[in-house]
Amino acid sequence: MNRELADILNTMQKPIDQRRLRVRLRFGKAGPARFLGHTDLIRTWERAFRRANLALDYTKGFSPGPQLRFGPPVPVGYEAAGEILEADLVDETPEQSIAARLNDALPAGLSVESCAYIPITKISPMSAARRADYAVTLTSACSDLEERIARFLDMESADLDVVRGKRNRTIDVRAGTIDLSATGNDSLQMRLPLGHGVAVRPDDVARILDVAVDRVRRTAVVYEFPDSAG
Repeated sequence: MNRELADILNTMQKPIDQRRLRVRLRFGKAGPARFLGHTDLIRTWERAFRRANLALDYTKGFSPGPQLRFGPPVPVGYEAAGEILEADLVDETPEQSIAARLNDALPAGLSVESCAYIPITKISPMSAARRADYAVTLTSACSDLEERIARFLDMESADLDVVRGKRNRTIDVRAGTIDLSATGNDSLQMRLPLGHGVAVRPDDVARILDVAVDRVRRTAVVYEFPDSAG
């Protein structure tokens, strides 16, 4: 491709980029939807946008795909609130209408909590995520739960063998735990880091404490977006 043709294509592309409209949705995942894996979740959202008659912008190239950007995946079986999904739309639609139309199109257990237009940036929710808070309910009461937590927090390290997909690995659960406390004799509140290379999950902490988990809910994710990204 000669330089003149490349300049023409770049000029043609700029108006298209400028017309992109990005919305940030906050959504909840509960009930039967908590058993959706991340790939299934993406497909479910794509179908919901189609059913809601909200046209998504697509990537360019040989294999175009919808412009959807999620925060860190929620492990299968976990409930969640305040999760982020960013979507690039073709047409401008009032924010309240987007939320209402998607809620009508989503299956049970998925719901839009809020919707707002945001500036176009290269910072994705996945890369901006730093830590998450979890509420964990145990299968039964543990009379010495606070003592077990105190012993764990006093440890310098707590290695645990885990399976992630097809990989077996050893992780330091203590190093990957920011905060941990009992909210009753059958419930925990914990804060764990998120990001590249971070692997500790609430179930891992529970294994170190030698307690059994009944239900996990990711209650909040802390993001560090540039000010312009909201």
